[in-house]
Amino acid sequence: MELQQIESFIQVAKDMSFSKAAKKMYVTQSTISARIQKLESDLGVLLLHRSGKEVSLSPFGKIFLPFAEQCLEAITAAKRKLEEEKKYSAGRLRIGVTNPFSTYVFPHVLPEIYYKFPEIKIQVVSLMHSDDVFALLRESKIDIGFVNDTERPKGSPMDYLSRTALYESPLVLVANPAHPLGRLKSVPISAVSQYAFIHLSTRTAQAKLVFQYFEANQVKPASYIEINSVSAAKEVIKTGSILTLLPNLVVKEEIEKRELIRLPLVPAPPSVITSLVYRKDYPDKEVIGFIKDKVTLASTKTSNPKMGTGGVSGQ
Repeated sequence: MELQQIESFIQVAKDMSFSKAAKKMYVTQSTISARIQKLESDLGVLLLHRSGKEVSLSPFGKIFLPFAEQCLEAITAAKRKLEEEKKYSAGRLRIGVTNPFSTYVFPHVLPEIYYKFPEIKIQVVSLMHSDDVFALLRESKIDIGFVNDTERPKGSPMDYLSRTALYESPLVLVANPAHPLGRLKSVPISAVSQYAFIHLSTRTAQAKLVFQYFEANQVKPASYIEINSVSAAKEVIKTGSILTLLPNLVVKEEIEKRELIRLPLVPAPPSVITSLVYRKDYPDKEVIGFIKDKVTLASTKTSNPKMGTGGVSGQ
């Protein structure tokens, strides 16, 4: 049973004429006849009595007509609702952001999005972890999100999402400028085991990278301190001998001001990868492309990280 068959039946029932219905629907009379014959075949009943040029509803046709009209009305209303939602969705952009992106890169990008697309209503949602971004994308509560990855995405995490690696920021070992390790030209990773170490929440990609790095090099710090604030972690590092690994973009300013020093750790730590994840059904692909370009550009200005290829996975 097809929509065109139902529409043709309703029109013939209104006009009681195949020829009039055909003219109003801009098709041939034979097309109208074929549609209704197929509909009757699918239903297994005769809907119309035909006698020469005269047409009338059969008892089955009288029963079916109000349901057919309700069906057509429902489909018309659904199409109208979908069009309204498409227009509404195209006029909004809900963005999920996590640290450090939300603090160090996004503020340079948000104004440019606004000035380029002033007609779009922008909503920014600050989240703690990348898992939270995926949860809101799954529930259609945000349209795009920025997440931290431990490796370049090899494919879309879900069928309805696309994921693009935008840039990398290497982890750097930072310490108080008076730290004993600051006198070394290179710091072997084994030296970390003599000091307490700050890490962020174990749910973060950054913490996972740090633990993987230590495990791969068979190193364990003297003790771990978990702090769920990058700013707080930096303040603690400034006051004592505790160490931490943070993305370069997070500590660039403090290193330039000599509030912190970067220790040349060997072997070099891995990089945190920031990716854009967005719903494939977001209607304005121009907005997505603009954001990709601007984030990549802003990331070079804030920390000079390794650049991502920007290749889209799971398209």
